[in-house]
Amino acid sequence: MLRTGPGTLFDSQAALQKDTQLLILGQSPGDQWLYVETADGVMGWVFSLLLNPGSAVAAAPIIQPENTQLITGRVFDGNGNPISGIQFSFIQGTGSNPPRNDAVTDSTGTFYAFMPLSAHGTWTVSYTAVACTSNTMDANCNCLNGACGKPDPELTTVILPFSGTLTFVWK
Repeated sequence: MLRTGPGTLFDSQAALQKDTQLLILGQSPGDQWLYVETADGVMGWVFSLLLNPGSAVAAAPIIQPENTQLITGRVFDGNGNPISGIQFSFIQGTGSNPPRNDAVTDSTGTFYAFMPLSAHGTWTVSYTAVACTSNTMDANCNCLNGACGKPDPELTTVILPFSGTLTFVWK
């Protein structure tokens, strides 16, 4: 999907077919979303793991997305070392299909959850998963030393608009 902003809560502009050629114009902080242009000149955001961009991403500048609200957080171990590859969900309300967004910590232990300006109210931020690429996992996607750990707290809430940075300790 080509979206108007870097997150699943933003409107879809187009469904992209497999092997669609895209020009990478930039990337969001956290490297999860790429700002691209289609051959037709349509610009928007795509989730980076859905593409096979090769080395073009490394050269892409960081672009601060416009018309978004940002929830940031950091995950560190007890020694202050950043923990990468930790996924958090951002959910408003309950039911079978509440609004949801996700973000994963990068190599600095930071996640960036971009939310539409229209998003408001109370959102639950909860630990969802650990990626195999996390620095808490070995090459076979097993927890290091058999201890998987989890963030503390595992769940918190924010009220949008939100300023500040959430902090989690990996235990």
